[in-house]
Amino acid sequence: MSEVFLQNFIMFSSIVVAIVLEAAPFLLLGSLLGAAFEVYMSRDTIEKYVPKSIPARVLCGIAAGAFLPTCECGVVPIVSRMMGKGVPASVAVPYMLAAPVVNPVVLISTYVAFQGDWAMLGWRVLFVAVPASVLGVMFSRSGAHELLRGMVPIGGFADSGCACGCGDEVGDSKLLSLFSHAGSEFIEMSKFLILGACAAALFKTFVPPDVVTSFSGSLFPSIVLMMVLAVVLCVCSEADAFVAASFSMFPKASLVSFIALGPMLDIKLMVMFLAVFKARVAMWIMLIPLLTVLLMSVVLGSTGVI
Repeated sequence: MSEVFLQNFIMFSSIVVAIVLEAAPFLLLGSLLGAAFEVYMSRDTIEKYVPKSIPARVLCGIAAGAFLPTCECGVVPIVSRMMGKGVPASVAVPYMLAAPVVNPVVLISTYVAFQGDWAMLGWRVLFVAVPASVLGVMFSRSGAHELLRGMVPIGGFADSGCACGCGDEVGDSKLLSLFSHAGSEFIEMSKFLILGACAAALFKTFVPPDVVTSFSGSLFPSIVLMMVLAVVLCVCSEADAFVAASFSMFPKASLVSFIALGPMLDIKLMVMFLAVFKARVAMWIMLIPLLTVLLMSVVLGSTGVI
Protein backbone atom coordinates (compact mmCIF):
# COMPACT_ATOMS: atom_id res chain seq x y z
CA MET A 1 0.00 0.00 0.00
CA SER A 2 2.80 2.39 0.93
CA GLU A 3 4.64 1.52 -2.29
CA VAL A 4 1.60 2.47 -4.37
CA PHE A 5 1.27 5.74 -2.47
CA LEU A 6 4.96 6.50 -3.02
CA GLN A 7 4.64 5.85 -6.76
CA ASN A 8 1.60 8.12 -6.95
CA PHE A 9 3.38 10.83 -4.98
CA ILE A 10 6.43 10.67 -7.25
CA MET A 11 4.22 10.89 -10.33
CA PHE A 12 2.25 13.79 -8.81
CA SER A 13 5.42 15.68 -7.90
CA SER A 14 6.96 15.12 -11.32
CA ILE A 15 3.91 16.51 -13.11
CA VAL A 16 3.75 19.58 -10.86
CA VAL A 17 7.45 20.36 -11.25
CA ALA A 18 7.30 19.89 -15.02
CA ILE A 19 4.36 22.27 -15.47
CA VAL A 20 5.78 24.93 -13.13
CA LEU A 21 9.28 24.88 -14.63
CA GLU A 22 7.93 25.06 -18.15
CA ALA A 23 5.56 27.95 -17.43
CA ALA A 24 7.56 30.04 -14.93
CA PRO A 25 9.81 31.83 -17.50
CA PHE A 26 6.75 33.08 -19.38
CA LEU A 27 5.13 34.18 -16.13
CA LEU A 28 8.24 36.16 -15.19
CA LEU A 29 8.53 37.75 -18.64
CA GLY A 30 4.87 38.72 -18.56
CA SER A 31 5.26 40.28 -15.12
CA LEU A 32 8.20 42.39 -16.33
CA LEU A 33 6.45 43.57 -19.51
CA GLY A 34 3.22 44.39 -17.72
CA ALA A 35 5.11 46.31 -15.03
CA ALA A 36 7.09 48.26 -17.66
CA PHE A 37 3.92 49.47 -19.36
CA GLU A 38 2.30 50.24 -16.01
CA VAL A 39 5.23 52.41 -14.90
CA TYR A 40 6.34 54.08 -18.13
CA MET A 41 3.26 54.46 -20.36
CA SER A 42 0.73 57.22 -19.76
CA ARG A 43 -2.96 56.38 -20.13
CA ASP A 44 -3.40 59.84 -21.71
CA THR A 45 -1.28 58.69 -24.64
CA ILE A 46 -3.72 55.88 -25.37
CA GLU A 47 -6.70 58.24 -25.23
CA LYS A 48 -5.28 60.52 -27.94
CA TYR A 49 -5.39 57.75 -30.53
CA VAL A 50 -8.90 56.45 -29.91
CA PRO A 51 -10.79 56.15 -33.26
CA LYS A 52 -14.29 57.52 -33.84
CA SER A 53 -16.33 54.57 -35.16
CA ILE A 54 -17.57 51.86 -32.79
CA PRO A 55 -16.16 48.87 -34.77
CA ALA A 56 -12.78 50.58 -34.96
CA ARG A 57 -12.88 51.29 -31.23
CA VAL A 58 -13.66 47.65 -30.45
CA LEU A 59 -10.80 46.46 -32.66
CA CYS A 60 -8.54 49.09 -31.10
CA GLY A 61 -9.37 47.81 -27.62
CA ILE A 62 -8.65 44.21 -28.56
CA ALA A 63 -5.42 45.08 -30.39
CA ALA A 64 -4.24 47.30 -27.52
CA GLY A 65 -3.62 44.17 -25.50
CA ALA A 66 -0.64 43.44 -27.71
CA PHE A 67 0.95 46.81 -26.85
CA LEU A 68 -0.22 47.23 -23.26
CA PRO A 69 0.13 43.69 -21.88
CA THR A 70 -1.22 42.80 -18.48
CA CYS A 71 -2.53 39.75 -16.71
CA GLU A 72 -6.15 39.43 -15.66
CA CYS A 73 -5.30 40.29 -12.06
CA GLY A 74 -4.25 43.84 -12.91
CA VAL A 75 -6.48 44.64 -15.87
CA VAL A 76 -9.68 45.61 -14.02
CA PRO A 77 -8.26 48.56 -12.03
CA ILE A 78 -6.32 49.67 -15.12
CA VAL A 79 -9.53 49.74 -17.17
CA SER A 80 -11.32 51.63 -14.43
CA ARG A 81 -8.66 54.33 -14.54
CA MET A 82 -8.71 54.39 -18.35
CA MET A 83 -12.47 54.95 -18.37
CA GLY A 84 -12.11 57.59 -15.69
CA LYS A 85 -9.74 59.47 -18.01
CA GLY A 86 -12.24 59.39 -20.86
CA VAL A 87 -11.36 56.23 -22.76
CA PRO A 88 -14.69 54.95 -24.22
CA ALA A 89 -16.17 51.72 -22.89
CA SER A 90 -16.13 50.35 -26.45
CA VAL A 91 -12.33 50.43 -26.19
CA ALA A 92 -11.81 49.74 -22.49
CA VAL A 93 -14.11 46.72 -22.07
CA PRO A 94 -12.76 44.77 -25.08
CA TYR A 95 -9.25 45.57 -23.86
CA MET A 96 -10.14 44.26 -20.39
CA LEU A 97 -11.21 40.88 -21.77
CA ALA A 98 -8.67 40.52 -24.57
CA ALA A 99 -5.45 41.90 -23.08
CA PRO A 100 -4.67 38.86 -20.91
CA VAL A 101 -4.76 36.68 -24.05
CA VAL A 102 -3.57 38.71 -27.05
CA ASN A 103 -0.40 40.03 -25.43
CA PRO A 104 2.80 38.59 -26.93
CA VAL A 105 3.89 36.61 -23.88
CA VAL A 106 0.61 34.69 -23.70
CA LEU A 107 0.61 34.05 -27.45
CA ILE A 108 4.14 32.64 -27.29
CA SER A 109 3.44 30.56 -24.19
CA THR A 110 0.29 29.13 -25.82
CA TYR A 111 2.25 28.25 -28.96
CA VAL A 112 4.95 26.51 -26.90
CA ALA A 113 2.51 24.71 -24.58
CA PHE A 114 0.65 23.16 -27.52
CA GLN A 115 3.89 22.31 -29.33
CA GLY A 116 3.54 24.71 -32.23
CA ASP A 117 -0.17 24.13 -32.88
CA TRP A 118 -1.20 27.36 -34.65
CA ALA A 119 -4.83 26.26 -34.69
CA MET A 120 -5.05 26.20 -30.89
CA LEU A 121 -3.48 29.65 -30.76
CA GLY A 122 -5.96 30.99 -33.31
CA TRP A 123 -8.98 29.46 -31.61
CA ARG A 124 -7.95 30.94 -28.27
CA VAL A 125 -7.78 34.45 -29.72
CA LEU A 126 -11.09 34.04 -31.55
CA PHE A 127 -12.91 32.69 -28.49
CA VAL A 128 -11.83 35.79 -26.57
CA ALA A 129 -12.33 38.31 -29.37
CA VAL A 130 -16.00 37.38 -29.92
CA PRO A 131 -17.34 38.09 -26.38
CA ALA A 132 -15.01 41.09 -26.11
CA SER A 133 -16.55 42.52 -29.28
CA VAL A 134 -20.11 41.78 -28.13
CA LEU A 135 -19.59 43.59 -24.84
CA GLY A 136 -17.76 46.45 -26.54
CA VAL A 137 -20.72 47.09 -28.83
CA MET A 138 -23.21 46.56 -26.01
CA PHE A 139 -21.62 49.26 -23.84
CA SER A 140 -20.56 51.54 -26.70
CA ARG A 141 -23.09 54.27 -25.85
CA SER A 142 -22.62 54.10 -22.09
CA GLY A 143 -20.45 56.53 -20.17
CA ALA A 144 -18.16 55.68 -17.29
CA HIS A 145 -20.70 57.00 -14.77
CA GLU A 146 -23.27 54.50 -16.10
CA LEU A 147 -20.95 51.51 -15.83
CA LEU A 148 -18.70 52.11 -12.84
CA ARG A 149 -19.72 52.13 -9.20
CA GLY A 150 -17.24 54.95 -8.67
CA MET A 151 -13.87 56.01 -10.00
CA VAL A 152 -11.34 53.67 -8.43
CA PRO A 153 -8.27 55.69 -7.48
CA ILE A 154 -4.85 54.65 -8.69
CA GLY A 155 -3.72 51.88 -6.39
CA GLY A 156 -7.29 51.20 -5.28
CA PHE A 157 -6.70 47.46 -5.43
CA ALA A 158 -3.17 47.49 -4.11
CA ASP A 159 -4.30 46.90 -0.54
CA SER A 160 -6.87 44.28 -1.46
CA GLY A 161 -4.46 41.74 -2.89
CA CYS A 162 -4.13 42.76 -6.55
CA ALA A 163 -1.03 41.02 -7.73
CA CYS A 164 0.14 43.83 -9.96
CA GLY A 165 0.63 46.21 -7.02
CA CYS A 166 -0.82 49.12 -8.99
CA GLY A 167 0.08 52.43 -7.47
CA ASP A 168 2.79 51.17 -5.13
CA GLU A 169 5.69 53.55 -5.82
CA VAL A 170 9.06 52.83 -4.22
CA GLY A 171 10.53 56.24 -3.53
CA ASP A 172 10.93 58.34 -6.68
CA SER A 173 12.63 55.71 -8.77
CA LYS A 174 10.66 54.34 -11.71
CA LEU A 175 13.16 51.52 -12.07
CA LEU A 176 12.62 50.41 -8.49
CA SER A 177 8.89 50.72 -9.05
CA LEU A 178 9.20 48.55 -12.15
CA PHE A 179 10.88 45.74 -10.24
CA SER A 180 8.50 46.16 -7.32
CA HIS A 181 5.48 45.76 -9.61
CA ALA A 182 7.03 42.84 -11.51
CA GLY A 183 8.20 41.02 -8.39
CA SER A 184 4.86 41.43 -6.64
CA GLU A 185 2.91 40.14 -9.64
CA PHE A 186 5.26 37.23 -10.28
CA ILE A 187 5.12 36.03 -6.67
CA GLU A 188 1.34 36.40 -6.45
CA MET A 189 0.64 34.75 -9.79
CA SER A 190 3.07 31.92 -9.01
CA LYS A 191 0.63 30.77 -6.33
CA PHE A 192 -2.11 30.34 -8.90
CA LEU A 193 0.28 28.59 -11.28
CA ILE A 194 1.30 26.09 -8.60
CA LEU A 195 -2.35 25.61 -7.63
CA GLY A 196 -3.29 24.87 -11.23
CA ALA A 197 -0.35 22.53 -11.66
CA CYS A 198 -1.31 20.67 -8.48
CA ALA A 199 -4.92 20.36 -9.62
CA ALA A 200 -3.83 18.99 -12.99
CA ALA A 201 -1.41 16.58 -11.31
CA LEU A 202 -4.03 15.41 -8.81
CA PHE A 203 -6.46 14.82 -11.64
CA LYS A 204 -3.99 12.84 -13.72
CA THR A 205 -2.54 10.90 -10.76
CA PHE A 206 -5.42 10.05 -8.44
CA VAL A 207 -8.63 10.18 -10.49
CA PRO A 208 -9.52 6.64 -11.61
CA PRO A 209 -8.87 6.06 -15.33
CA ASP A 210 -12.50 5.14 -16.01
CA VAL A 211 -13.65 8.52 -14.66
CA VAL A 212 -11.14 10.34 -16.86
CA THR A 213 -12.24 8.28 -19.84
CA SER A 214 -15.89 9.11 -19.21
CA PHE A 215 -15.15 12.84 -19.42
CA SER A 216 -12.56 12.73 -22.18
CA GLY A 217 -14.76 10.70 -24.45
CA SER A 218 -17.79 12.97 -24.18
CA LEU A 219 -17.65 16.47 -25.61
CA PHE A 220 -20.20 18.39 -23.54
CA PRO A 221 -19.21 17.06 -20.06
CA SER A 222 -15.53 17.66 -20.84
CA ILE A 223 -16.25 21.24 -21.92
CA VAL A 224 -18.30 21.94 -18.79
CA LEU A 225 -15.62 20.41 -16.57
CA MET A 226 -12.81 22.45 -18.13
CA MET A 227 -14.86 25.66 -17.92
CA VAL A 228 -15.53 25.03 -14.23
CA LEU A 229 -11.82 24.42 -13.65
CA ALA A 230 -10.98 27.64 -15.52
CA VAL A 231 -13.20 29.65 -13.18
CA VAL A 232 -12.13 27.95 -9.97
CA LEU A 233 -8.38 27.48 -10.45
CA CYS A 234 -7.58 31.13 -11.29
CA VAL A 235 -4.46 30.19 -13.25
CA CYS A 236 -2.70 33.19 -14.81
CA SER A 237 -3.17 33.51 -18.58
CA GLU A 238 0.60 33.47 -19.03
CA ALA A 239 0.70 29.91 -17.69
CA ASP A 240 -2.74 28.36 -18.12
CA ALA A 241 -1.94 26.89 -21.55
CA PHE A 242 0.58 24.57 -19.92
CA VAL A 243 -2.07 23.39 -17.46
CA ALA A 244 -4.55 22.83 -20.29
CA ALA A 245 -2.00 20.97 -22.40
CA SER A 246 -1.50 18.49 -19.56
CA PHE A 247 -5.13 17.35 -20.13
CA SER A 248 -4.17 15.98 -23.53
CA MET A 249 -6.74 13.17 -23.29
CA PHE A 250 -9.57 15.72 -23.47
CA PRO A 251 -11.16 16.98 -26.73
CA LYS A 252 -9.47 20.06 -28.13
CA ALA A 253 -12.71 22.06 -27.87
CA SER A 254 -12.69 21.61 -24.09
CA LEU A 255 -9.05 22.70 -23.87
CA VAL A 256 -9.86 25.83 -25.87
CA SER A 257 -12.77 26.58 -23.55
CA PHE A 258 -10.36 26.41 -20.57
CA ILE A 259 -7.74 28.76 -21.98
CA ALA A 260 -10.36 31.15 -23.37
CA LEU A 261 -12.69 31.47 -20.37
CA GLY A 262 -10.12 31.62 -17.56
CA PRO A 263 -8.57 34.99 -18.53
CA MET A 264 -12.05 36.53 -18.89
CA LEU A 265 -13.82 34.99 -15.91
CA ASP A 266 -12.49 33.42 -12.73
CA ILE A 267 -13.17 33.83 -9.03
CA LYS A 268 -10.78 36.73 -8.45
CA LEU A 269 -12.13 38.54 -11.53
CA MET A 270 -15.71 38.10 -10.32
CA VAL A 271 -14.82 39.89 -7.10
CA MET A 272 -13.15 42.74 -9.01
CA PHE A 273 -16.01 43.06 -11.52
CA LEU A 274 -18.57 43.37 -8.73
CA ALA A 275 -16.40 45.86 -6.85
CA VAL A 276 -15.67 48.15 -9.83
CA PHE A 277 -18.76 47.88 -12.05
CA LYS A 278 -22.41 48.31 -11.22
CA ALA A 279 -24.16 45.02 -10.48
CA ARG A 280 -26.10 44.82 -13.77
CA VAL A 281 -22.98 45.62 -15.80
CA ALA A 282 -20.86 43.11 -13.87
CA MET A 283 -23.43 40.37 -14.48
CA TRP A 284 -23.32 40.99 -18.26
CA ILE A 285 -19.50 41.02 -18.19
CA MET A 286 -19.56 37.61 -16.49
CA LEU A 287 -22.48 36.10 -18.42
CA ILE A 288 -21.54 36.95 -22.02
CA PRO A 289 -18.08 35.27 -21.98
CA LEU A 290 -19.51 32.24 -20.19
CA LEU A 291 -22.32 31.66 -22.68
CA THR A 292 -20.24 32.56 -25.73
CA VAL A 293 -17.40 30.19 -24.89
CA LEU A 294 -19.84 27.38 -24.05
CA LEU A 295 -21.81 27.84 -27.28
CA MET A 296 -18.75 28.14 -29.53
CA SER A 297 -17.04 25.13 -27.90
CA VAL A 298 -20.08 22.89 -28.24
CA VAL A 299 -20.95 23.93 -31.80
CA LEU A 300 -17.40 23.90 -33.20
CA GLY A 301 -16.46 20.78 -31.26
CA SER A 302 -19.55 18.77 -32.24
CA THR A 303 -19.15 19.69 -35.92
CA GLY A 304 -15.52 18.62 -35.92
CA VAL A 305 -14.17 22.08 -36.74
CA ILE A 306 -11.97 21.97 -33.64
